[in-house]
Amino acid sequence: MKHSNFTIDTTSIKKINYGKNITYTMFIKRSEFNENYFENLILKIDSVKNVEAYIVKYTLNSPLEFYSEHESFSIDAEPEITRITLENTDDSIMARSTCISLYSTRCNGTLNSGCGGAWHTPGPNCQCVVIYESGLDCSTQGDDPNTGGGGDSSGGGGGGYNDGVVTAPNVDAYLWDLKNFTSGELSSDQRSYYNSNANIKNNINTYLISKNFSVFSVLDSKLAINVGMALSLDYKVFNWAFKNSNNILERASSYLTKNGNSPQSIAFALEGLLVTKDGGDVDFEDQIINNLKGKANCAYQKLKKQNGDLFKTTIGKFIDDPKYNLIITTVGACGGEDTACTNGREVDKDGTIKIIFKNAYEPTLELAASILHEGIHAELFRYVSRRKSGVDPNDRPRLLQLYQYYKGIVDNPNYNGDPVTDAQHTYMAENYVKPIAEAIRSLDGNKYLLEYYMWYGWEGLEKYDFENRLANGLDTKYNNYQEIVNNNTSVKCD
Repeated sequence: MKHSNFTIDTTSIKKINYGKNITYTMFIKRSEFNENYFENLILKIDSVKNVEAYIVKYTLNSPLEFYSEHESFSIDAEPEITRITLENTDDSIMARSTCISLYSTRCNGTLNSGCGGAWHTPGPNCQCVVIYESGLDCSTQGDDPNTGGGGDSSGGGGGGYNDGVVTAPNVDAYLWDLKNFTSGELSSDQRSYYNSNANIKNNINTYLISKNFSVFSVLDSKLAINVGMALSLDYKVFNWAFKNSNNILERASSYLTKNGNSPQSIAFALEGLLVTKDGGDVDFEDQIINNLKGKANCAYQKLKKQNGDLFKTTIGKFIDDPKYNLIITTVGACGGEDTACTNGREVDKDGTIKIIFKNAYEPTLELAASILHEGIHAELFRYVSRRKSGVDPNDRPRLLQLYQYYKGIVDNPNYNGDPVTDAQHTYMAENYVKPIAEAIRSLDGNKYLLEYYMWYGWEGLEKYDFENRLANGLDTKYNNYQEIVNNNTSVKCD
């Protein structure tokens, strides 16, 4: 049945017998969809065949929630019922204001045939149907609406609602759309993942219904399913990501496609989603996962915003190198009393290098220096890996010489260090102390002379001063200067 601005869907009609009355409830499709409400047409036939027509508008308090196990919907809505008459001359519908008591059937059946589950519209096999008042109570009609007992969709129940209108909210038209989505839009593999968990299926269905199965909502849902399949997401992570307002599944999909769904990209994307769910951040374009929080994250963001030369040539290197991923996190352990450490032991396996911050109690500028220090470690791991694979055109003979030296003495009983860490620290002491100091001075707005910032570069490297550049008490002098800077800087993260 069609009218100028809506269609009556007669493919599914809900029939309810109660007392001497029968109602037929049909779904109304408007020409312009509105996600905030849906409407039903109700035809009521009494014992002498009088026919009354009503439109019920259900204003949703929350989106329709689909329960795949019941092939039904949970509906949280405020109903508004209006008596209508049909003028045959021009097919126009006229609303007539009247007082009507509206009642609805609902079911709380469970899969094990018990009663006590979530309320939803009755499905074809529901054995736990009750009738409840869901609209205006019109006491002038002579019946107490609360005197009626339970009933079911085939009849029965008390008489309190006999003079009112009893209906079962009808949104069955969406069931056909869902079946078309499942069979017509999804491949067999997509369908398997979609059906793998009721929570995943219900969340996708709820979203599709809320968007009236628009082209974009179908594409969004298929994209989400593809990412869920590629990353083997469980329903908790999938549902969180599917509802994420920062398009994390779309960004993950683009990253995976760009990298051909390689094992490395899958591992990185999964880690990125898990970290973001835990409150961190993933930059798929730059291939950096940042799981820092609080003060450490504040210091990192200040360095990133400044994007100085040292940041660009260390941490920034990962942005231009799709083979390597950088994870900056507070999860993990560092040896001894180290504030932070860098783990690049698995770089040749999956391209991942991890910077771990054990605590973030240092002054902000010292944290920033630690981030740069560990960023240099990460870049050195990346360089050596590229060098071994023959793709890095740059030559750092001194670094390779130090690697060879420390590797050569590892069996010496008097040596109790780590050859990789010692090689990198020696190289950093020779080449990066001043660049770190310059970067921190720039972050501080060049407030003092460079020597006031030198300890930011030396800290953690002082025992590798084999050239005696800290002789004659210079280490103490630099340390005192650093304290002056820390006490007077305006660069703070609380």
